[in-house]
Amino acid sequence: MYDPLGMDMAPVPPAADAWWQKLWARIAEILGPLDLHGEWRLVSLTAGFGAAAAFYIAGPLGLPSLAWTGVPAGIMLGLMANPAFRRHFLLQLLAFLLFGAFAAALRVGSGTPSVVAEETYTHLDAVVERVEYRPERATRLWLRPIAFSRKGLHLPPRIRLLVRTELPDTLLAGEHVRLSALLVPPDGPGVPGGYDFARDAYFAGIGAEGYATSAIVRLGPYDPGGWRARMERLRRDVAAEIQDAIPGQAGAVAVALTVGYRNNLTEDTARTLRQAGLSHLLAISGLHMGLVTAAAFFVLEYMFAAIPALALRWRPKKLAAVGAWGIALGYLVLSGASVATIRAFIMVSVAILAVLLDRRVLSLRSVALAALLILVLWPEAVLSIGFQMSFAATAVLVAVYEVVSRKGWLRIGDRSAGPVGRVGRYVMATALTSLVAQAAVAPFALYHFQSVSVIGIAANVVIVPIVSLLVMPLALLALLLMPFGLMTLVATPLGASLSLVLDLAHYFAAAPMALFRSGAPDDLFLAGITGMLVFALLLRGRWFCLPAAGVMAVLLFVMPARQADILIDSGGRVVATHSATAGNMAIVGGRRGSFRDTSWQQYWGYDPLSPPVRLERRCDTGGCRVPLGAGLYLTQAKSIEALRRACGGGDIVIVPTRWRNLCKSKQLVLNEEELLEKGPLALYLPPTASRGAGAIEMAWSQPETERPWRQQASQGH
Repeated sequence: MYDPLGMDMAPVPPAADAWWQKLWARIAEILGPLDLHGEWRLVSLTAGFGAAAAFYIAGPLGLPSLAWTGVPAGIMLGLMANPAFRRHFLLQLLAFLLFGAFAAALRVGSGTPSVVAEETYTHLDAVVERVEYRPERATRLWLRPIAFSRKGLHLPPRIRLLVRTELPDTLLAGEHVRLSALLVPPDGPGVPGGYDFARDAYFAGIGAEGYATSAIVRLGPYDPGGWRARMERLRRDVAAEIQDAIPGQAGAVAVALTVGYRNNLTEDTARTLRQAGLSHLLAISGLHMGLVTAAAFFVLEYMFAAIPALALRWRPKKLAAVGAWGIALGYLVLSGASVATIRAFIMVSVAILAVLLDRRVLSLRSVALAALLILVLWPEAVLSIGFQMSFAATAVLVAVYEVVSRKGWLRIGDRSAGPVGRVGRYVMATALTSLVAQAAVAPFALYHFQSVSVIGIAANVVIVPIVSLLVMPLALLALLLMPFGLMTLVATPLGASLSLVLDLAHYFAAAPMALFRSGAPDDLFLAGITGMLVFALLLRGRWFCLPAAGVMAVLLFVMPARQADILIDSGGRVVATHSATAGNMAIVGGRRGSFRDTSWQQYWGYDPLSPPVRLERRCDTGGCRVPLGAGLYLTQAKSIEALRRACGGGDIVIVPTRWRNLCKSKQLVLNEEELLEKGPLALYLPPTASRGAGAIEMAWSQPETERPWRQQASQGH
């Protein structure tokens, strides 16, 4: 070694590495080969973020505190500043798992629990936030309460009420109203493993729901200058003008597509669209937002390209992108800005940003980025039906069109084919889009609705191109011409296009075996198809067959889950049985045609439009007795004598807590208070008629794990 002082020096051995440096080097050595392509990396990290959020919110474990998720997430965030960290995928995946759990914890902490624990009658003053007129069903109101007459009730951000009483005409958002109402906690799942509506209400700020028990008295505008009130008046005016220009059900569908109002749709039209697998056309979401934005983009691009003064200074494509984004924003506000529409707007905004940055619009990177933005803002969206189905369809479409583009099929932009050939290719591309989207969402529809529209695939292939190429561009043109009084120029072709859509929908809905129905799948089914979908997106090309085979295995071995034989509503007032030989459920109690009836029929794989069979119930002063078949009875005892008879006969017995130890029935003894607290109960009977004590299995609709939105929810719609 060189000695600056001219003295001989012995070589100095290098300093030993610290233990943490050795550990870090070992981890880097192990994880180094797992460095992924940027697109695959973003898709995987987004999937990890969503999976962690879903597990935190709806998993079988309790909710860890914010600190237990925030501290590890903060540590991982600090480590991300290290360049070596950013090179290793598994460490990034771990970070996004922690970020997803932390984001979910933050969102859970900001929710609104129920302000009532049981049925509560009160007078209230409130501001109307939203009015939903439903065809041949009760109107639904979203209200922001100002004051309750019942002392001790906290004011939640909003409440949701069904209104079967007198309602003022043209009630608008922003108006001050007074009424009386019966409030209950938001409903939880109607069946074991069912969709948790109380969770949705918690995140939406709905602290109670119920029924109006008096006429709605209008007190005047509470905030006449507020943007909600002004926008609601604009939406009403637009709807009225469209309905005047396009009479009948064609005009009602046009109103639903533009401003989101469905109050003029008849039950026959709504049923026809459901049976034909076309009900998604009435829900303003990704399809409508994408069609409106695309139509605006292409029209504006041609317009700007035709103006030399603009085209020579700025790229027409980027000018068109900015204009199309403005039109998409206007459509968002005009349509009511529902959560599903906001999610669609975020997806469109990411695509517009890709155009402005000269990136590929149709790429899994942009889809994953849009999904990640939505999950950061609303982590609970990963559990929603709309999010799952919209992103499944979009991601699969992008993957399929990448293959189509690489193989040179369709060649949509090729001008050598002539006008007729180009139109034909556009029609073929739209049909392919409908087919692929329907196939992508089918497993999710099977999980959530226990049915898949078989004829809906064919109906969408035929009808969606009409909606894409005719209906939505004409609807956009009608909205643009309306301020100038020129909407009548496109009213006739728009009405004719919608009439054609309705005629085709009736044709497909009348086809035999239009729907495939099945019992409710297990939660493992949803996890399996989601995981296989992510792998299918990552392993495209020749490896695509492997995840497809995995999806088929999940379908065969997991779906459907074991079905309950008996369902009992909260308090034991409504009882339903299931028999494969009956062809429908048998039920007693409650109101027929309710949401509960529909969800129970779907759970067992029955047609919700088919009226259920009526169970017989015999009641006297001592209680009520319901025959369940195979010599089994359910008794709700109201007296000691009725309790003795039921217990001696071996019935399933529902009793108050104070009488529970008085019954030694060989079947099952249920607690009234426990039913009220835990919600609907499912009973699984053994296969034989001889049922000893403890042979009947139970499953509560609300799991035992603690959640802030599970508070004595009643299922009595």
